[in-house]
Amino acid sequence: MSIFERPRDTLEASDTAEANDTPEANDTPEANDKSHSDILKDEIARLKKLADEGDRDAFLRLYTTKVAQPSYSSGALYRFPLPTGQYHPELVSIFLFIQELRKSHVSLACTRYFDVVPTPAETASLSPEELEWVENATLYSFDDASGIPRTLPVSIMHNDSSRVEDIYVKTLDGWTPMCQWLLTLPLPRLTGNAGIIAQQKAWEVNKHTFPFMELPKELRAMIFREALSPIYPRVKCSPKPTRWPRGRIVFGIGPHLTLPKRTRSSKEQWLRSLPPKGMPNLAILSLNQKMHQEALQAGWVGTRKFLFDHKELPVLLRLRSRSPLVPQCNWLSHIELNLSFRQLFYLFGIDTGKRGEHGKPFPYFRKLDRGKLIKKSENLVDIRIRFDRYDKCFGLDADRHADRDEARKFPSKTSKVSFTEMLPWSHLRRYA
Repeated sequence: MSIFERPRDTLEASDTAEANDTPEANDTPEANDKSHSDILKDEIARLKKLADEGDRDAFLRLYTTKVAQPSYSSGALYRFPLPTGQYHPELVSIFLFIQELRKSHVSLACTRYFDVVPTPAETASLSPEELEWVENATLYSFDDASGIPRTLPVSIMHNDSSRVEDIYVKTLDGWTPMCQWLLTLPLPRLTGNAGIIAQQKAWEVNKHTFPFMELPKELRAMIFREALSPIYPRVKCSPKPTRWPRGRIVFGIGPHLTLPKRTRSSKEQWLRSLPPKGMPNLAILSLNQKMHQEALQAGWVGTRKFLFDHKELPVLLRLRSRSPLVPQCNWLSHIELNLSFRQLFYLFGIDTGKRGEHGKPFPYFRKLDRGKLIKKSENLVDIRIRFDRYDKCFGLDADRHADRDEARKFPSKTSKVSFTEMLPWSHLRRYA
């Protein structure tokens, strides 16, 4: 049990008066040798004497234990420390009950202590006249941050009781069983990030894991798609027609490693200019066999595939129908092409009229028109094309053999010339 000291100004005035009367009283060896327990006994005796004389404040301080240290702004100091060794069966019962509540209540499990505001003296006062067993009542002050807060009001319990139902707490509404009072505490609302953190702490305290496999299959598929996206399909073979039957399409770990090694270094600048799309979390495929199969199915079906090389798309479309190793599902339904103008023109076989030194078209402007394979794809639902800036049109800024004077003829990034004005209308009508 601990007692609050009187306000600071009152103490200073009384100590000054006592010092004027007996200036050598505090210098005696007997006063210096007094322990905290002796001082506490003297203080209790003084409060009891004042309570017998009818002092209401002394009566409340005598039968009330408050263990929270008051702030210095309130003008009171904390003098007497808590006694040690309060290992009573009632305390053990309370701690065990709180641990049981933490297993089923997230709000109690995520906090190391209960945040209870200190109440006035009248609220936490003890009224022995209301109790029939006042002579057998015991006062407790709790100082265990893991179980009961330091600001908990005084609880009264019978010496012979060992059940939690017999432990009561004095509140404004009267005496309430502790099992009910703990569940009525004004706990914070666990919404948003606070709720996620609280749930994680609750699982850590209770040593539980999230029952992921108990969720509906559709919901698990949505979570797998969110974890695996974005999807970068990669052909795990050389893009030659003779090797297509042995080819295999796998998940790439990012746009850089999705590209072939021979062209990866030349496209580093282009890749750095792309908007960040994140990296797929492929570690989810190594959890167990069942989750591996569900994650593969969810990753292939219904997700958007991002391509950064114009040579990958024809290989993927042809490999889909020739290779038995490709997942048998509608996997190539949503595509996004993150290509430069140079790669787009090469993919669709568009001749822009650009000629080399001998009047021959550049090799990447041959009219191969690989875009016809896109129309033949039965599973394709939609395709997105991300265009680069106008000043990088036709890849002239990246081509070492490009003529700078010829490049100036094309629109800059500040001009308002539309993209359709730079292409032959025959090609636009064909893909409209």
